[in-house]
Amino acid sequence: MRTTILLAPLLGVLFSAFTLPIKGQFLNKVDVPGPVGPWSVKEKDTALYKGNWRLQYVEERLAKFTQSLRKGGDAIMSDTPKIVGGFQVNATSTLHRFQVALLSASSSSDWVGQFCGGTLYKGQYVITAAHCSDFINNPTDVSVLVGTNTLSTTGKGYRVPVASIAIHPMWNPSTYDYDVAVWKLAVNVTNVTSIPMLSARDVDVAAGLQATVTGWGATENSPAGTPSWPTQLRAAVVPVVSRTVCNGAASYNGAITSRMLCAGKTGIDR
Repeated sequence: MRTTILLAPLLGVLFSAFTLPIKGQFLNKVDVPGPVGPWSVKEKDTALYKGNWRLQYVEERLAKFTQSLRKGGDAIMSDTPKIVGGFQVNATSTLHRFQVALLSASSSSDWVGQFCGGTLYKGQYVITAAHCSDFINNPTDVSVLVGTNTLSTTGKGYRVPVASIAIHPMWNPSTYDYDVAVWKLAVNVTNVTSIPMLSARDVDVAAGLQATVTGWGATENSPAGTPSWPTQLRAAVVPVVSRTVCNGAASYNGAITSRMLCAGKTGIDR
């Protein structure tokens, strides 16, 4: 997210995690560490998520949370994060290079391995969501793709190993409050300009401000239940929505705290 004030890390923070009441093991005999315990996926389901269990895990726990907030009305929340109604970022553009991709280090394909996004900050840090981080036991299991707008083999980006992952101590996976984490990279990235942060403030970002969201999220569900995962970075311009409106019964029904920010409109980034 960004705009004329870049909000890239903030929208991802709005959409957090929810504990999945699932038992069992992964297809590849890999158990999910962390607060949620082991769970199982079906091979056909895994295929919808590029064979990437981390991506499926993040998407399904997010869907579980958003579904729990629906109280009738317009039900504007989406089960799967999407960049809908936006535009494809030019492969050679450097405007959005602060956007990085979080990858499973074991995957040789950037597209297959990508499961979340983040924002590069001061060369050696990535700001992302706690719900993309709390199930990672060892930082060597993941890496960060920097310096590119594409996940295809033609991209000019490169992978950077992760030294450590810090999750906000007040992160609540049931309410998504304090949904933020900081990944420290093993090396300093010097050839990519990171994004300036919003200054600390006691007042909300003004409603109506045009923000830009970016990411490699699903672009559609066609046929139903089949996400379409792009290789090229996408962006969409959306207005910031007041917390009062966002907490209305027709949307998040009081679940949006002062640590969260709402932005979006019908048909865009839904």
